Amino acid sequence: MVARIETQRITAKDIETGQIRVPGAAKELFPRGPDEIKVRLRGHSADCRWNPRDIPRPRSGVIRIGHQTLSRLVHADERLEIRREGDWIVID
Repeated sequence: MVARIETQRITAKDIETGQIRVPGAAKELFPRGPDEIKVRLRGHSADCRWNPRDIPRPRSGVIRIGHQTLSRLVHADERLEIRREGDWIVID
């Protein structure tokens, strides 16, 4: 059985700043360094900015998707499933 890979718990602050935090275990799905990525969040497609935030010390990575999109599609206290489908990061 494949382990389920999830985001960090979505907070009100995450929604306000338009970001999704990604724990270290899920970083294997993403580029090693900061980059543009294609994200499909609950059916909404977007080009997003990815930052693994590994320097100066490893922290949760961050996907910047924007406040308006995030506030429409997620709620505080949710954890979302992450998977890779080709060039896309799919988050449900």
